[in-house]
Amino acid sequence: MELTKLQYSTNRSGLLRLYRMNADGFHHGGLFLARQIQYPEDEVSMREGRELADEHLARGLECRIINGGDELIFHAKGSKVIFPPEGAEAFWQSVGGYDVK
Repeated sequence: MELTKLQYSTNRSGLLRLYRMNADGFHHGGLFLARQIQYPEDEVSMREGRELADEHLARGLECRIINGGDELIFHAKGSKVIFPPEGAEAFWQSVGGYDVK
């Protein structure tokens, strides 16, 4: 089976991964986002992840966050949040990245 569409999900549990896309739509690997850091060399906090995503989006670029099942739980490009429909602030509050702003 070949997937031709992005698979969105509302399942925000477990370890999440942030992908920051370049201007050509590609990435150089994702960053693991953790609610509690267990492996500092491999993970960043939700707060750090939000800061990185916000900086990237402010430059007009695209960010994606996936869950452990490789489903897209956050997708934005520049100032436009594509998913989830409730927006970025509600998303970050739900995953624990609410204390940045």
